Amino acid sequence: MYVELKNVVKTYDSYRAADNIDLSIEEGRLVALLGPSGSGKTTILRMIAGLERQNSGDIIIGGRVVNDVPGSERGIGFVFQNYALFRYMTVFDNIAFGLEIQKQDKQVIRRRVEELLALTDLTGLEKRYPNQLSGGQRQRVAFARAIAPNPRLLLLDEPFAAIDAKVRKDLRAWLRSTISSLGVTSIFVTHDQEEAIEVADEIVVTNHGRIEQVGTPMEICIEPKTPFVAEFIGRGKRVSNIGAFRGFARWGHMAAIIQPEFVHVYLPGEDAGASGDALQPAIVQDVAFRGANWALRLACCGEELSAFRSLEAPPVHPGDPVRLSVSRAQGIAGEQTEPLYPEGT
Repeated sequence: MYVELKNVVKTYDSYRAADNIDLSIEEGRLVALLGPSGSGKTTILRMIAGLERQNSGDIIIGGRVVNDVPGSERGIGFVFQNYALFRYMTVFDNIAFGLEIQKQDKQVIRRRVEELLALTDLTGLEKRYPNQLSGGQRQRVAFARAIAPNPRLLLLDEPFAAIDAKVRKDLRAWLRSTISSLGVTSIFVTHDQEEAIEVADEIVVTNHGRIEQVGTPMEICIEPKTPFVAEFIGRGKRVSNIGAFRGFARWGHMAAIIQPEFVHVYLPGEDAGASGDALQPAIVQDVAFRGANWALRLACCGEELSAFRSLEAPPVHPGDPVRLSVSRAQGIAGEQTEPLYPEGT
C-alpha cells in the first residue's frame, strides 16, 4: 500500500471530524473521497497533505510514517478547489514555481514546463495571466503546477467545483486519462457521486467522520454495505415493507431501499415480457424530464418509489394507472444491508 491511515482521529473541540480512520490506498490508484458536507472527507485529505495534524494514529506514505513530517517534505502535489494560482505570474511561471523552489536548472525547468503545457493542452498560453484564462484552463494550470515537481502522490480538493457543467464533464475524462497515463497515486475529494463514479478507480464513502464503505464504483452502486451508502448513492427510496411487493413476501415487513433502475414500469396493455406475473398496480404521482430519460415518482403498496422510463416509450402522465415490478432491493438489517431478489430469479 502506498498511502495508509491507521486508527487516525481528528477532533475539533468535542466534534470528531475523523473517527478512527483505517484506510489503505494502492500505488497508482485514482481514489475518490465521497460524502456529504461535514462527513470528514476534506479533513482526511488535509491530514494526508500535512495541512492538518491528527490527534492520534499514524499516516504512512510510501512506507514512511509522516506524522511529524511537514507537508512540503511529503512529496505531494496539491490542487486546490479555487485553483490558488498566483495572479501576477504568467502560466509559465505558475507551472514553474515548484521547480524553482527546488532550485532546478533553468533549462530543466523550461523543458519540464513545455512538456506539461503540451500534456495539459495549454501550449501557446504560457505568457497569459490567470485572469485571461477560462475556468477549465485555470484548473489545468493548477494541475500542471501540482505535478511539475514529479510528486509521488497527488491530492485534489473538489477539483471541478468551480467549473460549469459542460467543461466539468470534459475535464473529468481528461483528468482520468491524464492521471492514468502518468501513473501517479491520486486522491480527490468530491460530494458529487456522478463525478466519483465516472473518474475514480476506487471510492471511499465517508459519513460523520467514519468510512462507511470502500469499493469500486460498481461495488458501491450495486452492493452498498450500509443503509447510508444505499440511500446516498443513486436516487433510491426507502420502503418500510418490502414484503408488500410481489416476489418479496418471504422478507415480511423488512425495510429496504429500492433504486429506480430496478423498478420496471408498464402502461396497461404494454408487453412486460417475463415480468408479467410480477406486475402490480401503481399510480404515477409525478413525471420529470431528465434529458436522457423520464424520472417517475410512483405510489404503490402504500409506498413511494422512483423509476426511469425511456424517452422512446409511450409517455405517462401524473395520475395515470400503471403496472410495475421490482427486480432487486437492498434490505436493511440493522447497520448493514443485504441484496434481495424476487422469488424465482
